[in-house]
Amino acid sequence: MKSIIIGNGHWGNILKKYIEQDCNFSILEIFGRDFSPLKIPKTTQAAFIATPLQSHFKLALECLKLGIHVFVEKPTCKSSKEFDILQSVAEENGVRIYTDYIYLTSPSIIKIRENLSSLNNITSVKATIKQYGKFYDGESALEVLGVHFLSVFVFLFGSLELIEKNNLNPHDNDFLFNSKGITIKLESSLISKIKERTMNITAENGTIAFDMLSADTVKMTINNKDMTFSFDEKNNLVNSLRKFYDILHNKNKYMEHIRLSSNVMKILDECNS
Repeated sequence: MKSIIIGNGHWGNILKKYIEQDCNFSILEIFGRDFSPLKIPKTTQAAFIATPLQSHFKLALECLKLGIHVFVEKPTCKSSKEFDILQSVAEENGVRIYTDYIYLTSPSIIKIRENLSSLNNITSVKATIKQYGKFYDGESALEVLGVHFLSVFVFLFGSLELIEKNNLNPHDNDFLFNSKGITIKLESSLISKIKERTMNITAENGTIAFDMLSADTVKMTINNKDMTFSFDEKNNLVNSLRKFYDILHNKNKYMEHIRLSSNVMKILDECNS
């Protein structure tokens, strides 16, 4: 598919590398601050948006109105109201919008989902995502980092209810959720000296531990049986591009993605209110 990239910063350059290696997409043009809808080649079929969150809505809207499929970095936009507008415009123009919740293409997270039904009475989940840096104007630690695990929670457990929030410091957030009796805690920070990407699930008959930065990315103990798995977590963008292509050709997969993305945006609305 003939594509453009909007955003030539750090993530735009990473996208460029992976798109060039993908047999389903070819790059027509890369835009930076000079982007204008008038400059988009007429043969463009897909747009990859890798810009700060504040610009996602405007850029995605412009592309969708031109009948161009959109791949946009997480989160889709700043609010569920904006998301609903984008989805409506996409439908009106016969195109689709995909949000790159890249953790949902993680082989470790997929393995956890496959084994979740083996746990009896899950009582708690704790996820931590921390690092120092990647500060963007108007974006909190939740929007830059924590949203990764918000998408995972929806993927694994479905609906979430916000119980408590501690986001007085936009760069260091703690949130407590409930999902069907399961207590879920999320810690996200952009001012931590330690880089961390972990999630621990506790149930009556065992535990599941995820550590994206470890050699053993998934460790499970279920009914006294220990299992360890090692997955490549460094090239999940390959999986994201494949998923984007798939949802462009499969309506059921697309609608599933839209429902998940909509739920994530509604949770973000609550957390940011």
